[in-house]
Amino acid sequence: MRNGQLFHLPITSIHHPPIDPVTGRRPLEITEPNSVHVKNLKSKMKINPHTTIVLLVMVDPDQCPTVVDFKYSSTDNYTNYVIGGSHSTEARRQLVKEYPLTPFFKYVECKVCVGLTHEEAKLLGWTITMTMIIDRRCHVLKGLDYFIMNILIR
Repeated sequence: MRNGQLFHLPITSIHHPPIDPVTGRRPLEITEPNSVHVKNLKSKMKINPHTTIVLLVMVDPDQCPTVVDFKYSSTDNYTNYVIGGSHSTEARRQLVKEYPLTPFFKYVECKVCVGLTHEEAKLLGWTITMTMIIDRRCHVLKGLDYFIMNILIR
C-alpha cells in the first residue's frame, strides 16, 4: 500500500476526527462545518449523482499505525478520519439517510493515508482547503497528487 492510494469505501467507515478532550476541538479539522456549503454540495450530488467526489482520509492510527501494518482485506473495517472533504462527507451522509435504498450514495472514492502524524494530516487538510478556496472549479486532485507524491512520499 502506498499513501494516497485510491479505495472505494463505505461512507459508514468515514468519520470526523475525534475531539481532543483538553481543547474541546477536533485537531485535524481545518474549518468548522458550514451547513450552507453542505446543502449546496448535496443539491449538486442529487442533480448529478455520478459525479465522483474523492475524499482524503487517514486510517485511525490506533488501528493501523504504519503503512506496513495496512491490510487490504480490512479496508472496509478500518475507521477512517476525513481530513479533506468533510463537507462532501456530510452531504453524502445526508443523502444516504434520504435515499437508503440507493446504493450509489453508500460508497465514496477515498485517497487513504496511513501513518501520518497529526501535523502532517492537518497540513494535508489545510492544503486541500486552500486549494478549494483558490480554485472553486475543484481542480484539487492535481495539487493533491503533487503534494502526496512529491512532499509526503519522498
